[in-house]
Amino acid sequence: MAVVAVLVRRPLEQVSGLLRRLFLWTAPAALQVTVHKAINQGMDEELERDEQVFLLGEEVAQYDGAYKVSRGLWKKYGDKRIIDTPISEMGFAGIAVGAAMAGLWPICEFMTFSFSMQAIDQVINSAAKTCYMSGGLQSVPVVFREPNGASAVRVTGADVPMPYATILEDNSVPQVKDIIFAIKKTLNI
Repeated sequence: MAVVAVLVRRPLEQVSGLLRRLFLWTAPAALQVTVHKAINQGMDEELERDEQVFLLGEEVAQYDGAYKVSRGLWKKYGDKRIIDTPISEMGFAGIAVGAAMAGLWPICEFMTFSFSMQAIDQVINSAAKTCYMSGGLQSVPVVFREPNGASAVRVTGADVPMPYATILEDNSVPQVKDIIFAIKKTLNI
């Protein structure tokens, strides 16, 4: 109330100048970035923030990722935190889950969502269910990142994209359903 009383006693020119300084300040306009660049920036921020965060997957290091999403991260963080893996989705997903259980924060990248089906046992039974079945006592802080959709895969006949997100949404443990719901809500779909 004291501020209002002081404003009322001042001449109009002084009040409008004061209001302009205090109340009409706006934040700079938001930068527009592509989803591709936003994911890269987010991974970079997390890698810089915490030494326990690392990225693993096929071609994520020297090749900068299948879709160049990890561009520049290998040069900045090196071989210990940006790890190229062999073509064995079940294997490196298992490594990511085990590392998460041990206290690290892995980002596990699959080339496409279709390839992540090779590792679905690790994603559902080892990651999501471990937290669920332990009553939340054993956390598994892992990120599985995979592009999905027509632009993410080359369709050559045998590898026609499947609606895996729907399958996971309808038949998953609660944590996976919650994540899919949150993503849909964020994207307004």
